[in-house]
Amino acid sequence: MARRFDSETTFDEEQELLLERHERRVRLLTAFNRVIAFLIVVGIVAAAVAYILPELRRQRDAQAQVEALRRQVETRRIEVARQTRQVSWLQNNPEYLGIYARDKFDLMKEGETVFRLEPVKPDRASGRPTPGAPE
Repeated sequence: MARRFDSETTFDEEQELLLERHERRVRLLTAFNRVIAFLIVVGIVAAAVAYILPELRRQRDAQAQVEALRRQVETRRIEVARQTRQVSWLQNNPEYLGIYARDKFDLMKEGETVFRLEPVKPDRASGRPTPGAPE
């Protein structure tokens, strides 16, 4: 459909040909501009994803660390409560203090005989208990 100018074409035909060429160029440049705009948007999205993903990973790792620390705090809180209760018993209950001293420090009252019974350990080969056998 590309026609060339020659000596037989009229001014109106030349103008029409120029207008067609111009419209084709405009359509081509518009399509090119759309492709460029699409590539720019894709580039911006890719850059945003490349920036955000490591941040999300760091945030997830930090959240996991916070959860681990919360569990550790709760464990420590339970341990402190247990130890506080035990200190209270040791301070306020002489009977508990005597039991604790006998158990932990092998102490005994004067004239008292302490018998310790060790739990029976199973034999490793047969799985049956062997009385008095060392571990």
